[in-house]
Amino acid sequence: PSMKKHYDFAFTPQWMPEAHRPPLGGRICYGVDLRTSPSDRTLVETGFDLHYLIDAYRTLNIGETFFTPFFEKLIGVDYPRKMIIEGHSAAYISKRWHDDVERFRRFRHSYLLYEE
Repeated sequence: PSMKKHYDFAFTPQWMPEAHRPPLGGRICYGVDLRTSPSDRTLVETGFDLHYLIDAYRTLNIGETFFTPFFEKLIGVDYPRKMIIEGHSAAYISKRWHDDVERFRRFRHSYLLYEE
């Protein structure tokens, strides 16, 4: 099945030391170019939006192989992966995630070297 929908950006995942065996390595993929849309400044100000991740998960249609073990290491918990697989919206996941994020911010504050 073709993965091309309404996306203008195309890329081909490549095998490299930083990306061991990407699930779609060598195959053309379509999506949103986050290097230019939204602006880097917007991502810094608002944070990464789960809409992009959920859209990629659904569009690629490769099941749980979409999530590498590193995914949970990056976000620190396992339930967002489960919620995405179950079909929950980005807004729903963000609400669930809010209290954990706030706890983490308070916890990390004593470890920061510079003011936020």
